[in-house]
Amino acid sequence: MKLEHLITKVKELGIIKNNSDIDKLFINYPIIKDSLPIETNIVKVLEWAYENDELEDFYDDHYDELIDYSSNRILTCDLTQGTYTTTFELYFLESKNKLYYHVITSGIYSDSWGYDDIPKMVDKQSGIDIIPIFKELCDEIYTSYGELDPKELSENGVSIEFY
Repeated sequence: MKLEHLITKVKELGIIKNNSDIDKLFINYPIIKDSLPIETNIVKVLEWAYENDELEDFYDDHYDELIDYSSNRILTCDLTQGTYTTTFELYFLESKNKLYYHVITSGIYSDSWGYDDIPKMVDKQSGIDIIPIFKELCDEIYTSYGELDPKELSENGVSIEFY
């Protein structure tokens, strides 16, 4: 999510309503806010947070509102067993130098996903490719962490699909 889109979305959703919201959400924000209108403060605090990579806690608190399910999705993994499908969806948000990842799960085995399994925040210049990590974790869940044979699972109608 680029800065302009973030500002627009935060304003549209009313996530920040007043200066005390700014104080709670961005405790390191150094600007004195009381003399400026809230609209100006929202823009200034989001610009500061984006430029200084201070969005981790804000994104953690509001990812469900901020994620654009069409443009922020990186990859989806479906595990299907008969009529049951478990879905793991990898999403990202960003700041100037960092990417913030979040996995949304649904289905019968959704509690198999450990939320600390994927790095939550990565430097853009780190060279870390999150996709192989995500795929490996999905494969581990698919095979019950190596206890089940993928060939036997497939023969018994259990499948894994990435898209």
